[in-house]
Amino acid sequence: MKKVVRFIIKFVNKATADSVPAYAAQVAFFVMLSFFPFMMLLVMIASKLSVMNTNVLGYILRVVPSGLESYVAYIVDDVVNANVQSFTLITVFVSLWSAAKGIQALSTGLNKIYGVEQNKNYFLVRLICALYTLIFMLLCLVVIAIQAFGSQIAHKIIDHYPAFADATLLILSLKNVVTFLVIFIFLLLIYYQLPNRRGHMRHEFTGAVLASVAWMLMTRGFSVYIKYSADNSKMYGSMTSIVLIIIWLYIGMQIVLYGAEINYYLSDLIWKYREKHRLKKKAEREEKQKLKKQQEENTSIS
Repeated sequence: MKKVVRFIIKFVNKATADSVPAYAAQVAFFVMLSFFPFMMLLVMIASKLSVMNTNVLGYILRVVPSGLESYVAYIVDDVVNANVQSFTLITVFVSLWSAAKGIQALSTGLNKIYGVEQNKNYFLVRLICALYTLIFMLLCLVVIAIQAFGSQIAHKIIDHYPAFADATLLILSLKNVVTFLVIFIFLLLIYYQLPNRRGHMRHEFTGAVLASVAWMLMTRGFSVYIKYSADNSKMYGSMTSIVLIIIWLYIGMQIVLYGAEINYYLSDLIWKYREKHRLKKKAEREEKQKLKKQQEENTSIS
């Protein structure tokens, strides 16, 4: 029990020293600013891949709290009606560059948590963040494609491989699992590659799993809060939806950064254990060499 208390105290002190709430607010702000170019690119790519249909909006809203669906739906409809197919490559590049600002802010927070400084060129960092923004879009498109054509794919598999019918239908029914996997894969890549340090992917696994589960639970809880809280509209008026989205993003970004804190703490424990084990082995080798030397000296004397 004392170890658990010490862990919690150390964890909270580390998170406070790393200014996790401040970086979460910064990331939430830039993610909010990046939402329009992100959605514009997502809709444009989806339209080119022929996965845009009347059900796509429902799949996009799957990770959004239920009380904010109408506002997000309005934004998506506005983007869809903007004739995104006519945009040029320059528009795509500018939109991707703008949407990457949120990932860049997240990179700054992760570097602070892992105790490293960003010594790469600004434009290189921005390009890397744009790449991860594009990866996240592709993961979103995979989810959309699976959700949109999942039934058709399932019927094809069942027709050709009847033995897998039950398993296929079970996987198809687990839509939340697909959402979890997308969030998990993205966070795993973020934790592994975004900070300016060399790490091991297996050390980022725990934080990615916990952060993914916490994000989904937080979204469900936030939906309940919005449903039963009637004072928000009185307090914020017409800005209620925007404020609630920012709060949701702020909590979500804290979850992401706390996941990185968990990874850092576990990596530190693993490093200390290995260092202790290495020193122990070194001491044992030195002791064996010392005994061997003494035996040789005794043999030579006799």
